[in-house]
Amino acid sequence: MPVLAKTPGGLQPQKWVLSEYDKRGVVSGYMFNNQDGNRARARAIEDKFHERLQAIQSTRWDLIPESTDVTEEYGTSRSLRRGSTSVTANKGAHPQVIEFNGRWRKSGASRPNVMIREHYTDIRLVLDQMLEFSRFL
Repeated sequence: MPVLAKTPGGLQPQKWVLSEYDKRGVVSGYMFNNQDGNRARARAIEDKFHERLQAIQSTRWDLIPESTDVTEEYGTSRSLRRGSTSVTANKGAHPQVIEFNGRWRKSGASRPNVMIREHYTDIRLVLDQMLEFSRFL
């Protein structure tokens, strides 16, 4: 997923990604791998995700109230997407930009909710549209 190196909100995903690749000794491929070297499922990092949220919660009650059970309320399968979608929508991103970024499945369907045009789109040729989403973060 293409994103800006530094978002207007001050996030620096490129710096974080390069740092994580370096820490993990990854030269190419997926950052989060399983023991076989294949892409790890989001569920594999769920415990670390919850630990990080609990650490944030212990110092930043304005972000995550003390009464929130992070293991019940947050998960890697949708919390990150939900958060970024909410932020971009609140900041005025066009719904088409959000939909293009999300590629959600239709409720109960087994096929992604992607128009055939988007399915056959070359990411390199629509980079500006892909980067538009992160301009709101």
